Amino acid sequence: MKKFIYIAVYTWFSLFLLGGVWAQTRAPGPSPSDEKIVVTRQFLYLTVMENMIRVNELLILENRSGTTLAGTEGKKVLSFTLPEGFFAPQFTSEIADAVTVTDQGFDYIRPVNPGELQVGVSYHLKISSLPYTLSLQTNYPTLALMVLTDAGMQIVSDTLISQPPIEQGGQQFRPYVGENFDKGTVITAKLTRELQDNQRQGLIVSVIVGVLIVGGISSVYFKKWLSKGKKPSRSSRVSKPSLKQEREELIRAIAELDDRFEEGHLSEEIYHKERARKKKRLIELTRILSREQGARGVEGQR
Repeated sequence: MKKFIYIAVYTWFSLFLLGGVWAQTRAPGPSPSDEKIVVTRQFLYLTVMENMIRVNELLILENRSGTTLAGTEGKKVLSFTLPEGFFAPQFTSEIADAVTVTDQGFDYIRPVNPGELQVGVSYHLKISSLPYTLSLQTNYPTLALMVLTDAGMQIVSDTLISQPPIEQGGQQFRPYVGENFDKGTVITAKLTRELQDNQRQGLIVSVIVGVLIVGGISSVYFKKWLSKGKKPSRSSRVSKPSLKQEREELIRAIAELDDRFEEGHLSEEIYHKERARKKKRLIELTRILSREQGARGVEGQR
């Protein structure tokens, strides 16, 4: 019996030691690679000031490797680039002592455990005037990106889609979103002021006058119409070329939308919503132009 107990204790003790060694070899250890780092959400809030833009940026990252990502002491673990010409960067208190500023942006030097990490930074960009084109580069695969501007500002971008305005704390913001960006993707956003109603009317008048001048329409042309007892139709003389141009642009936009969806840059929901909106307008334009084409054919037969 004593021999049996001795063997049992010895076996248990051996398994305990082996189990400890096995556990140590299987326990998460430092990982030298950041290949499993993913930005699940990235937010940028742009505020236009005098001769500069202030950018508040929040990145929510996730270490999906299952191991701690660590480098040598004081050396970078994660690296982030900021837009060219950035200055006066400031970081949230949680990471203020964990970053070092570089010429291209900043490095994060703390070990990154499995799970979520939030990185917050604000900085400024000098501008001489608007419009201003902002270039952003994704440092890691980015699942969702949102850029917010104040009301009265707008963004023109091939990769970010405008969304309805949102209100927070009594203030309106205009969001622009994009999804599923690969690491190293360059995103351009042209920031400009949104035209007010009176400015839009002035622009429309300017365009109409420009079309009339370029088209060589003179007072003789109007006298000819008046002599026939007819008035020149604005829709037939001005809007038709613009409608045709709008239709061509819509066709190109739908094709680009299809390409971006196939490449995985858009979610299915956003893709179908945007495509349906553009296709509806395309059908409307086609019907208008078809009716006008038919009307011209009837007049030609008279």
